Amino acid sequence: MNRTREEERRQAEALHLLPDERDREIETAARGRSGSVTLALSLLFSAACLLQGSGAWAAFLALALAGGAAQCFHQYACYRERFYLLPALILSAAAAGLGGWFLWTLQAAGQLSIGRLALFALLCCLLVSLAGLVTLGLFLLWAWIKGLWYKKDSDRWEQYFQSISTLGFLARLSALVSAGIALTAAVSYPLFAALGFPTPLRLSLVFFAGGWIYIFLKFHRKRDLLAAKLLRLKKRS
Repeated sequence: MNRTREEERRQAEALHLLPDERDREIETAARGRSGSVTLALSLLFSAACLLQGSGAWAAFLALALAGGAAQCFHQYACYRERFYLLPALILSAAAAGLGGWFLWTLQAAGQLSIGRLALFALLCCLLVSLAGLVTLGLFLLWAWIKGLWYKKDSDRWEQYFQSISTLGFLARLSALVSAGIALTAAVSYPLFAALGFPTPLRLSLVFFAGGWIYIFLKFHRKRDLLAAKLLRLKKRS
């Protein structure tokens, strides 16, 4: 069933893919609420680790302080008042100190190497780029298979594309992205094992979960731009 651009736009607005002013206000309030929950849980876990004698309390407290520093820096950037700059510097210095102390204790205990941690971060950045290339390859493969199915008939291909709703196209794109991340995570397992990382399977699962969260948040922030570009490809009537 082919839909016009206006019909697709109404559906996208109903699904909040094209957010209006009220949607943006709700998203801003939701981000504030999520920040408050993250802060409360970080302090709670920090206290629990401290009571249990675990050094992880410093990491959770550093996370809470870093969140407060980010908020103060943002307010300073908006208001340009030194009242917000001083606490931002203090909180960021405290967060860096606690985080550095936590990493130093792990390295001193032989549980973690700073170089190995930096290598893991670098590999994750490279794997994210690889996941993007794999997703692009899967998309081109899907388009090629569809082209063979329709025997490269441009009219039939245009009719097929116009029959896909914006939501349907986003669902197909999400499936391709998930497949790309899964394939990259599968490749990361032997890579982590070859480089001598402990528990390479867990690291691969962490990369898969982290990649999914990263893609979801990026799509959520830019969904209006993506939906608008897809709507331009639809016929007006």
